[in-house]
Amino acid sequence: MRWYDEDMRMPEEYMLTRDIDWFCCVDRQYLLHFASNGSLIPEFAANVAELFFAQRAVSRMPFLLRDELRYNRGHIEELSRLEDYDEIRYLSSFELFASKGFYSFDYEWNSEREGGEYRLIVGPGRRINDPEIEYFGSFLPQVDMRELNERDRLMFERILSQIGTIE
Repeated sequence: MRWYDEDMRMPEEYMLTRDIDWFCCVDRQYLLHFASNGSLIPEFAANVAELFFAQRAVSRMPFLLRDELRYNRGHIEELSRLEDYDEIRYLSSFELFASKGFYSFDYEWNSEREGGEYRLIVGPGRRINDPEIEYFGSFLPQVDMRELNERDRLMFERILSQIGTIE
């Protein structure tokens, strides 16, 4: 199976078998990182060339908030009950992106693996300032909530509502 088509889009079969890190900047206010955990990713993020560009840009970003992270303690506690859960290993990539100013989310499947939602895992302890968001966000796909279709708008509203819940 080729992992992208002639339009540089990832096919669903590829997305459903990979944990893809994708990024965006929402309304020029929030830098978001998502680990797809084998779920479909939005069309705007599924372009291979743009995804690689964003991943490369993020890898070169400085660690702005290394010692200022906030955690979704309730969700992490739920995960700790799983038999094969290793907190240090699990949190490391989410902490890495949060230390660069991203709110970092993981896709959580429901028990039947027929759907699920993104859950906030780690975020920055403070918002990075507007010039930094403007600069770093310019390398990422831009999400304007007013321009999203209803399904994506509802998804991003659920995602953004989690930001105030971390400690």
